Amino acid sequence: FSNNMVPRYLNLNRCDFCLRGYLKNVVYSWQIENPADLKASITHYINCIITDTLRCVVEHAVLRFQLQAQQAGGNIEQLTP
Repeated sequence: FSNNMVPRYLNLNRCDFCLRGYLKNVVYSWQIENPADLKASITHYINCIITDTLRCVVEHAVLRFQLQAQQAGGNIEQLTP
């Protein structure tokens, strides 16, 4: 469906949130009782992301940016699935 809403942060796009789904899944995999639990869970799982995963994310982002440059600019959203 069409999303006609203006993004809250215009300088961010879905490439900035590539790990968001993973983090949301694992952070909320156990009962969050209060903001301190939430902060601890987020901190723990961010620290658990392995280097290979981060490297893969960066490599894919670089590839998208290279494709964007080859196509003379445009929005990065046009290059993402």
